[in-house]
Amino acid sequence: MKNRLMALFSIQGRLGRVTSYVLYTVYALLAIALWQMNLGTAIRPFAEIFASLKVLWLEKGLAVDIGQSIRLNVVAICTSLVLTLVICYAAVFPIFRPIAFVISKGRFFGLLGLNFIFIEVFGLGFGLKLSLLAFGMSVFYITSMYTIITEIPQEKFDYARALGLSKIQILWHVMVRGTAAEMLEALRQNAAIAWMMITAVEGIVRAGGIGDRLWSSNKHFARGEVLAILFCILTIGVIQDILLKGMAKAFAPHTEKEGNR
Repeated sequence: MKNRLMALFSIQGRLGRVTSYVLYTVYALLAIALWQMNLGTAIRPFAEIFASLKVLWLEKGLAVDIGQSIRLNVVAICTSLVLTLVICYAAVFPIFRPIAFVISKGRFFGLLGLNFIFIEVFGLGFGLKLSLLAFGMSVFYITSMYTIITEIPQEKFDYARALGLSKIQILWHVMVRGTAAEMLEALRQNAAIAWMMITAVEGIVRAGGIGDRLWSSNKHFARGEVLAILFCILTIGVIQDILLKGMAKAFAPHTEKEGNR
């Protein structure tokens, strides 16, 4: 027991499975208790949030909005994945390296300031939402993947050449298979960013989706509805994170990094 207590306060201490579950449960109960104390007018009681969720679901079409947002998010993730891998794997050749470098700097742009450009190219509606969200994800994903690829030790390339592998084989074995775990982890992190961005994107376009619903509720100061929608987004995001982590473990179990969260 003493060792378990000491592990709670040691730097990088390791906890057992049972101890971890107990610790998370304690913090969850503490958070619920603080919430129920209603520390401020913006924090609404759970009863009001559940009542608002019922109204949103049965009367205002929240299920349809969630379906639209999930579809948008999945398509945006796939689009961002393809664009990122093509650009970053091409960046191993010096002639294409400036493309990845310049696009990665797009993470400093705001989506609101770029919407008129995407309207001209992709039009309105789903195409506009997809282009904005895929752009917002890709600039961060490209930054992560470009760093992962450029930090591959030179010894791995030298070893592959010593084995007589061709350039294509080196690209596949060292860069694609060798960074599979890191690629999937970066995808998981950027997919989480997408749920933060999706509310802004759908709020800008105002063509349906959970972000559109959130902006409408926030505009009318319906705090119960706002919190209900945010809890829905949190739940969907956690489920997505678990699925992507399971995918990473299935596709690259031998290279999975310990300590991924």
